[in-house]
Amino acid sequence: MFESLRLLGPAARRFLYFSFFNTMSWQLLVGSVLVLHARALDIPAGSVGLIVSIMPFTLVLSLVVSPWVDRIGPRRMMTAGWTARNLMAFPLVFTPWIYAAWGSHAAGVALFGGVLCFCIMRSLTCAGWFPWLHEIIPETERGRYFSIEMLLVQLVNVTIGVGTYFFFSGHPALWKFGALSAVGIASGLFSIGIMRRIPGGGPRLSLRQRNAWVELRLVLRDRAFVSYNFWTSLGFFVTVGQNTLLVLTLRDFLHVTPALIMLTTAVGATTAMAAGPWWGRLADRHGTGPVQVISGTAMALALAGFAFLREGTPMGFVIPVYATCVVSYSGFFVAANRGMLQRMRPSLRAGYSAVWLSATSIAMGSSSVLIGFVIQQLGPLGYGYWGLCLAYSALIALAVLRYSTLHVENVELAAELRSQFDPGRPFVSMMRTCRYLLDPPEAEETPTPPP
Repeated sequence: MFESLRLLGPAARRFLYFSFFNTMSWQLLVGSVLVLHARALDIPAGSVGLIVSIMPFTLVLSLVVSPWVDRIGPRRMMTAGWTARNLMAFPLVFTPWIYAAWGSHAAGVALFGGVLCFCIMRSLTCAGWFPWLHEIIPETERGRYFSIEMLLVQLVNVTIGVGTYFFFSGHPALWKFGALSAVGIASGLFSIGIMRRIPGGGPRLSLRQRNAWVELRLVLRDRAFVSYNFWTSLGFFVTVGQNTLLVLTLRDFLHVTPALIMLTTAVGATTAMAAGPWWGRLADRHGTGPVQVISGTAMALALAGFAFLREGTPMGFVIPVYATCVVSYSGFFVAANRGMLQRMRPSLRAGYSAVWLSATSIAMGSSSVLIGFVIQQLGPLGYGYWGLCLAYSALIALAVLRYSTLHVENVELAAELRSQFDPGRPFVSMMRTCRYLLDPPEAEETPTPPP
């Protein structure tokens, strides 16, 4: 990781440092801890799904502010928004005392209000994130950048998972969730100081200001991007939603303690860290499609395996299946974001970013709502948990069939991949594709003509 980090430019490295503490902040506030926090307050599973969906759903607001990204500049926009969102998250710190004084309903309202304010301010200002990255990271470094970013995300998850395992000590007291929220807010405020040291991100002035709706129409006319956005959003529907599904399954169906759940997430994150550099190299060498194929196939198999787990299953079986899901998500994340930047036209950066964030956010939010509703209705019977695992496995397998035919940056590789695919035998074809990717033939270098 350190060697890859050294190969990146100084601007990209500073953005990664900021991303590390920013990830620490939102993971403690609205990550996996939020699901356990809400259930500890006796909030029903359906309402938990609704609370978790706030973060992705509110990203639709990025469409409203996309015209202002170039005028204000990503740096100023994100600095103001990140400061406000952390200050507005303080109700999460006080939920244990609200629960003790006024009960579960009042604590649930405080939790919902704090998460809602945090996510609204995040969504109103995060439209500058991808335009800023597009400005400071060269095309040849994007796969490496996103693989390192995912590596740092998993490092945060390991730190949080192991730390909370010892901090919770089995079934945790409510005040410990408030303490974790306070640490998350402090980490978020600290990240702002690092953000201000990142170069670039200034306003882009032009003699002719393009109408925002005209810009969005131009983006929507890009058929290749719209198709990629749709199918990748379906992938995010599964890969992001499965985190909520697996945590609820571990807690309420397999009856694993919160401390052991966080330790399981740490093991999964450690495995994803080990695979992170490989995902980045594979994406930079062979393009986005192959990584989406192999990561999606692995997740389909892991979710299908999770459907067969029952209460009393040894953790030695549970943890590897969970870790496979996390590793698959890390690969999908690297490929999806790299593919989006590769398809982004520099003159329409804000429009592409807004359309991307809005589509993926609707997919991710819908997934959390669906999971919460199904589990609340069918959870007591047990059908909801394993039924959702099988349904999500089928959905990501369907998406993989499409990823294998999407435009790949390397034309020769695209032809080779398609030669591995037989529409009449889709699952055998997926296995062939994964075998090809794990052991690809060496590309022949074209000799450079003499000057």
